[in-house]
Amino acid sequence: MGTAIEPKAVVGQNVKIGAHCRIMAGAVIENDAVIGDETVVHPLAVVGYGCRLGRQVVICSGSVIGSEGYGFAQDKERKSHPIPQTGIVVIEDRVRVGANSCIDRATYHATRIGAGTKLDNLCHVAHNVNIGQDCLLTAMLCVAGSTKIGDRVITSGQTGILDHVSVCSDTVLLHRAGVSKDIDVPGAYGGAPVLPLSEYLKNTAVFRTATKLRKQVNDLLKNSGSKEV
Repeated sequence: MGTAIEPKAVVGQNVKIGAHCRIMAGAVIENDAVIGDETVVHPLAVVGYGCRLGRQVVICSGSVIGSEGYGFAQDKERKSHPIPQTGIVVIEDRVRVGANSCIDRATYHATRIGAGTKLDNLCHVAHNVNIGQDCLLTAMLCVAGSTKIGDRVITSGQTGILDHVSVCSDTVLLHRAGVSKDIDVPGAYGGAPVLPLSEYLKNTAVFRTATKLRKQVNDLLKNSGSKEV
């Protein structure tokens, strides 16, 4: 009831679309997808087969929900063979996915985006990732496979998180953060690899004067007859 499907949109077989939705021009909803009430799929976005969107979800233009996860097995000759990606993507209520973002379907079960989370443009979420509720994830975020992100996590632009990593709730990632191991204490972190923000800022301040400090050390060593560094 009250749902609009605009010109040149494609809706596959067995798709379920709730009330007061808007499927905009050129969008593609593949077979067996489920879309909750008051959800908007913008032009040229794709919702892949079997994926599930909750209520009041917004999928912006050019985004792909349920793209095939990046999984390959190599043989003894180092030739790569695709591993079937048979899972789905589940996007809970009130999620926004910005333009030209990709969320990969899981290998077996579900890649999940928690309720209230907002993704900016140009974000990539790999297969089997689980993102919690009410996160704010800004442009060019890249999350590798099977990573778990808690609730209310905030990331600044170009944050990268490696695979099989856990980031606890109420974490803030800043300054192109690079997460290579678990973060289990809430707080602000920065840099690559990440450090607690206060430590990162101190190290950054020292790095800015590293050339001057090196010269001072070499002068001291020279005066003492030691080898310069």
